[in-house]
Amino acid sequence: MGHRQHCLSFNGARLTIRRIAASKPFTLVIGPHRREFIMHSAKVAGLSPALKALVNGPMREGVEGRVEWDFLDDLSFLCFFNYAYTNRYDATKIKADAKPGMSASSNPDLSVTTVLDTKMVVKFDDGQFTSRGWPVRQTSRVKPRKDILSKRAALWTHFCCLKKPRDDPDERNEEAIIAGGELPPEQLVCNAKLYAFADYYGIEDLKVLAYNKLHKDLRDAAECRLRLSNVVSLLQYCCDRPVPDELKELVVLYVACQFDNIWKEEGFQDLLATHGDLSVAIIGELRGLLE
Repeated sequence: MGHRQHCLSFNGARLTIRRIAASKPFTLVIGPHRREFIMHSAKVAGLSPALKALVNGPMREGVEGRVEWDFLDDLSFLCFFNYAYTNRYDATKIKADAKPGMSASSNPDLSVTTVLDTKMVVKFDDGQFTSRGWPVRQTSRVKPRKDILSKRAALWTHFCCLKKPRDDPDERNEEAIIAGGELPPEQLVCNAKLYAFADYYGIEDLKVLAYNKLHKDLRDAAECRLRLSNVVSLLQYCCDRPVPDELKELVVLYVACQFDNIWKEEGFQDLLATHGDLSVAIIGELRGLLE
């Protein structure tokens, strides 16, 4: 009886461990500080057709075996690295593995202000976005309800139902955030960056995973009554960067659900004053509560 060949599956493609291990190294230059990381070229190429073309194609990246991703920071890249080799990632554990004393303030690559690559431009459908790109959900007028609390509950239920199906036992068994704790400062933005990155390169499974992790963190933050200051950083990221429709819609709906709490957070009102299109999008979600 022959030996069974160990394989890994990526988007329907079967890659043997031997093939991955024997593939040439591929260099990834990350962030404005240009830190270099190495991955197996077959591993990167196996994640999506776009990355396969990047790694094996005739363009400079494929010829040189090197790509520069200055739109990612260390944390978001290491989460991508973790996902590429294990099909999952844990930003909290990766952040905890950072060198002692390495924080967002001392290490610019772990901050939430990393400049996104100007080539990562998302094309939005005409008519769906305001001038700055915030979606306004088109809803028909509904009959007024007497109990505004029932409307809030319905809005929150709608948010909670946005989680996408993904077959991952580890994801189902993840523990909720402990009440009274606080989300790591970079975690929300890290998940958002990975979602935008996965959308750009067509890594559909990572896109779903990052979306669900962001959704879970936001839900846990509300249900455990955590401080929502990090949500303001997430909003700022979505205002400053070209991110997909679906991500902005998720964030806007969450802000509408938690508006009373987020209103008190430092910087939120300034953000609304600066980005009028964001205000319009949030009001669009709140309108049903006021009718």
